[in-house]
Amino acid sequence: MTPQKPRKRRLFWRIYLYGLLLLLVASLTGVVARSLFAPVVGAPADKLELLAEWELSRWGEEPQDDPQRLERLQAFSELDLSLYTKSGTWLGGAGESPPMAPDPEELATLEGKERSRLSPGLVALPLKTRAGEDLVLVVAWDPQKGKRHLLVVLATMLGLCALVFYPLARGLARPLERIASATEAFGQGRLEARSEVARRDEIGAVALAFDQMAERITALLHSERELLANISHEFRTPMARIRVALELCAEDELEPGELRANLQAIEEDIMELDQLVEDVLTASRLDLAKGDAVLPQVKRRSISPAQLVGSALSRFARISDEPVEVDVASGLPAVELDHKLMERVLVNLLENAAKHGVLDSDRGHVSSLASNELDAEKRANPDRIFRALLGTELTRSESARVPTRDRATIRLSVRAAPSLTFEVSDHGPGVAEAELSRLFEPFFQADRSRRVGGVGIGLTLCKRIVEAHAGRIQAANREGGGLAVTVVLPS
Repeated sequence: MTPQKPRKRRLFWRIYLYGLLLLLVASLTGVVARSLFAPVVGAPADKLELLAEWELSRWGEEPQDDPQRLERLQAFSELDLSLYTKSGTWLGGAGESPPMAPDPEELATLEGKERSRLSPGLVALPLKTRAGEDLVLVVAWDPQKGKRHLLVVLATMLGLCALVFYPLARGLARPLERIASATEAFGQGRLEARSEVARRDEIGAVALAFDQMAERITALLHSERELLANISHEFRTPMARIRVALELCAEDELEPGELRANLQAIEEDIMELDQLVEDVLTASRLDLAKGDAVLPQVKRRSISPAQLVGSALSRFARISDEPVEVDVASGLPAVELDHKLMERVLVNLLENAAKHGVLDSDRGHVSSLASNELDAEKRANPDRIFRALLGTELTRSESARVPTRDRATIRLSVRAAPSLTFEVSDHGPGVAEAELSRLFEPFFQADRSRRVGGVGIGLTLCKRIVEAHAGRIQAANREGGGLAVTVVLPS
């Protein structure tokens, strides 16, 4: 599986920018509220005092001669105003309810002060005219009105923040709800349930991962059902032959030769059943071990590649009549591996080539060739094939299993890197490119395999065994037709 590119943190930046937007909205709301409601929330005594002094400095000797001065002050402050002399004489007022004159005792407290808070919502400001006359400006407002305006400001701010944040909250909640709903439905057995969330952020990645997981699980369950059907079929066929052979053996007039043939057929069918059970059990054992953090344990012992190929060919000969051409490089060193499991790999690859590696018109002529670096003498003599299986040489005329037409290939070679390579190739129709990457998936069967038959765990078992040996296996179509499966094991 190719590593995925790191996803951009779209959701992080989206939330981050929404937070900045909320902060901006709150700041703007505060500025607007200050400009609209500050006069009624808290009396602007400083500004009002400065403005009052500036206005009074423009008055003549008699401030009451210009009553519009207080109107301008009231328009600026939006507060109720009254102007008194130090003795309590009212000079004028402005606003809805101009405040009454303070008590003489309260006026006396203004001596030496800039302002005096007479009561909640009532402030007295000492002023001096251009002529030097001491006056008192009394400012009044409704404290409750200021609190109400403050609540309006806060409510407006919260409303704007909620309005701005709603698209983000909905944008996060809706896909998560769909993912949760699809997960619940899938867990209840509705295998067709998918989130169908198409986004390019982290939530989209979670939804895509769930959909892909659901697809794989659905495909796996479908394959397991198909496996059960295939196993049933694979068991039924030899069992039916065994039953017929037993019925024939029970006949009294059966000749000894026919009896031996029937018993041999029964033995072959039992071997076929035994191989099928062995494949399933081996795959299950490797699957259980694969759940561990380490590779599955294998029983390694030293064996030469020639001996391994020889035992695999002997076993393959008991289950197939297809000819095999073998070419093993001489001088290959012994390797440490589980020879029974690796023998199972080679037999499975040969059997796969025998079943699927030839055209229907050429059925019965599959062969395999183990490519190597033969010495110059043996390469120069086309009538001899060096078989390093049992340490003997075999002439072409002595090998009935080597045909002259298209051959499958078993290739064992030592490459520049310290590795041992097995290759099985054939000259059959090959595999569609779209199916190559799935050949080693559990229970997968290509279109041609479905017609030929089989369970669909042979190549999967090969992959598990090779990986248990820290090796690798791959398949590729050959130029000119056919499939080549290569197994590379570390020394």
